[in-house]
Parts: sequence; C-alpha cells; structure tokens
Amino acid sequence: MQDINSNQVLKITSILNTISGGLGVALGIVAIAAGGFALAGGAGADLAATGAMAAGVGGLAVCTSLFDLILGILGIKAANGNGQINAVWMMSLIALALTVISTIASIATGTFGIFSILGLAFVGATYWAANDIK
Repeated sequence: MQDINSNQVLKITSILNTISGGLGVALGIVAIAAGGFALAGGAGADLAATGAMAAGVGGLAVCTSLFDLILGILGIKAANGNGQINAVWMMSLIALALTVISTIASIATGTFGIFSILGLAFVGATYWAANDIK
C-alpha cells in the first residue's frame, strides 16, 4: 500500500474545506434570513430571542465558512506547488480558531452536530499538513 504524504493530505482536506466552506456560507445566509424573519415577524419574545440567536450563529457560520473556503482554495494551490505554504499555515491557524469558537457557539445554542465535528477535523488536518510541509 502506498503511503500518503502531506501534500496529498493538504490537497484532499483543501478540497473538503472548499466544499464545506461553500455549503456553510449558503446555510449561514439561510440562518441569518430565518433569524431576520423571526425578528421582523412581530411574534412573542421567545421567537424574537430565537431569531436573534439564529441570526448571530448564522453570521458566525458565514465568517467561519468564508475562511474555510479561502483556506481550501489556497491549500489546493499550495498542494500543487503554486502557492505559499506559509499563507496556508497562517490561514489554517485562524480557521481552526474560528472553527473552535463556532463549535462552542453551536454547543451553547444546541445546534452541535456532525458538521461541527467534520469542520474541526477538516481544518485540523489542513493545519497539520501545512505545518508538516512548512
């Protein structure tokens, strides 16, 4: 069996980060819109609080997902030898911090799930590969 090297890991995780980043941006925008509709609906205080929380978590998801998307694109370039690995390493460190914050927020709001775990795994593996190449 052939061993997998850090460049291959970086390419795979970068592709996964690009896909999950794109989906995360779309879902974050949906959460912001849903939160805005709940706030504008004029319903009870409970619905307004839920709407505000959904909009806040959606905003955090969009920020985190944008970093994941950019990290994925930079990582693919670096894995092919066309990018700067130091930039990928720094972006992966920032994305890892944002993903941890987003995961804590999802635990606090009760929305923690498999996507939070996958996000941590993808970004963590990207950081490991970039650090190994660097």
